[in-house]
Amino acid sequence: RAHLDHAIALEFKDGKFWGVQKEVFPHDEDANNLSSFILSLDSKVSLASTKDISSIESVGFSIKPLNKKTLTYLEKMALDNVQKGAMKNLLTPEQMEEIRVQLNIEKLDKVECYDISHLQGSFMVGSRVVWEGLALNKSLYRKYKIKHQEGNNDFLSLQEVLERRIKNKEDSLPEILLIDGGIGQIRAVDEILKKLNVPQSVLVLGIEKARTTSNFQSETVESSEERLINLDGVETVLNPRTAIYRMITTLRNEAH
Repeated sequence: RAHLDHAIALEFKDGKFWGVQKEVFPHDEDANNLSSFILSLDSKVSLASTKDISSIESVGFSIKPLNKKTLTYLEKMALDNVQKGAMKNLLTPEQMEEIRVQLNIEKLDKVECYDISHLQGSFMVGSRVVWEGLALNKSLYRKYKIKHQEGNNDFLSLQEVLERRIKNKEDSLPEILLIDGGIGQIRAVDEILKKLNVPQSVLVLGIEKARTTSNFQSETVESSEERLINLDGVETVLNPRTAIYRMITTLRNEAH
């Protein structure tokens, strides 16, 4: 079977090379790390590793080993593209303060967003994306292969991912945990947070599509399709012209 230390996915957006996603595989994980990593990606990828990779054509992907010179060139190209488009993801300190006040929290430095995806009912993967300071911090992105055997159970999958993240203590807790889902998903997350004695200061929110018909003739907030939902089930329709809409939807879209 394949033994793999790490893999690199080359990310393309709108026809441009945009980034290199690296994944390090702990030795205590099972043998399906590579397949899970590949199936969590949205586009075709080329992969390279420090060890020999056995064939994974059985899952419908081809492997294209890349030499160090090619990787260095492509990473530089990605960095150039990221720098050119970086302002698309940035907010100002004033806008972050506006969001902090709107959410009624003491400080706002870090937001983590989680999503569960699967391919045809299998190969379930949890995704974490992070907003830190004024922009996305891609160095803190993670993929979690779901280990439970309970089928397409989003609630259990979210609990597993959050438990692994918190127990690993890999970095500081965020002020906000944003979950791609509704009241059921965020209450499942809240349950595991309480079990692990996570401070109640960590705000758990869900983001979901509004179920009302948009009025495209109106200038009011009702034309938005995005809603935040809290643990009390209170929904807040997000105005597309606001900073919080920009941050929240950017995180959700990245997590997908």
